[in-house]
Order: sequence, then structure tokens, then C-alpha cells
Amino acid sequence: LNSPDYFSSLCSGLNNDGSPINIFGNSNAKQGSNYVGGIFFQANYETKEYIYQQLTSPLQAGKNYCLSFYVSRADRVTHAIHSIGAYFSNNVQSAAALGYVNVMPQIVNQSGFITDTTNWVQIQGCYTANGGEQYITIGNFNANINTDTLFVGSYDPHPGAYKYAYYYIDDVTLIDQSTVGFKELNNENSFEIYPNPTNSILNIIDKQNQ
Repeated sequence: LNSPDYFSSLCSGLNNDGSPINIFGNSNAKQGSNYVGGIFFQANYETKEYIYQQLTSPLQAGKNYCLSFYVSRADRVTHAIHSIGAYFSNNVQSAAALGYVNVMPQIVNQSGFITDTTNWVQIQGCYTANGGEQYITIGNFNANINTDTLFVGSYDPHPGAYKYAYYYIDDVTLIDQSTVGFKELNNENSFEIYPNPTNSILNIIDKQNQ
């Protein structure tokens, strides 16, 4: 517990940390062949696991950043949650004695309970930086009492993962929205896009159907 997992195709057939088959189920990666995972809810303990990463450079005050990442529920656990999010901070966050990181995430899942064990579900949102944030943490930032859960069962429940909600995470992308422009659109139709670049409203016109 308190240690998220890295699942690699290099470990397939060797131990519990393989990809796509591992201790918590069978899941192909969203991109490539590796992904990470963690316990986002466990009924018997106030214990949650988090994934964090230091950014290559701190966020700049007033700039708008858009985050996207994908999650998939492990199929050998019995529960699902919807309170999965991401938190930007100046320092590494700690669960400490509480057993969970007690903060308000800037990016939160808006699509209800995430039950899918086959497909990857996208969580995304945009955030205007205060400035200096250099870490991103992904997980469930609620205490058990404030975490809504859904029993979904399992075809082969892991005996040591009773009442768990365990999720795989892959394909995390953070974009500085203020620098984004459209250079190419891979589509058979012809589109006009303006203004380019933009940090507000983007207009897309299908010129073929005008």
C-alpha cells in the first residue's frame, strides 16, 4: 500500500507488474505498451495512492494550461468511483497521517462513475496558473466518507483487493494553451479555422459544406 505501480511489457509473464496482464487484470496501454496504476479507494482503510510528476518548467502566472489524461478501471477489483482529478502545486504533496492528499484538485472528472475496463476514459480540463506550480499529482483527493462508490463486481476478483477501486493511468498531456495554433488538419474535408492561434473562442467552418 501507499505505492503506485508501473506496468511494463518488459515484465509480461515474469511477475505481477506486466502489461497487458498484471496482478489487477488485463489492460492494453492507451499509448505504447506501458502504464501506471494506483488504489484510488479502499473501503477498509483510509489509504489512497497517487501518481506525481515534476514538470520540465514551472507554470507561468496568468497562462491557461489544458491537461488531458486517460484512466481505465482494473477488471480484478469490484468498485468504481468518479472523483478522480489532478492537482497542480509548487511542492510535492503528501498524504501524511490522513492517508490521502487533502486538497482541491483544479482538474476533475466530469463523466460520472468510471466503470470501463476495456476502453480508456479521458479526463480533461483547463487551468489558469497562479505561477510557480511545478508538480502535477493525479488521484482521488477525497476522504472515504466523501468518495461516492459503485459496486460493479468482477469476473475474477483479486482476493487481496477487497472493495478496491483501482485505476490504470496513461497518456498524460499538458499543453500551454496560449501558444497553441492549428498548422494542419488531417481530414478529407476543407476547413477554415480562425483566429489562429487563440486563447479564447475558436471558430471552425467546413468550407466544403458552405
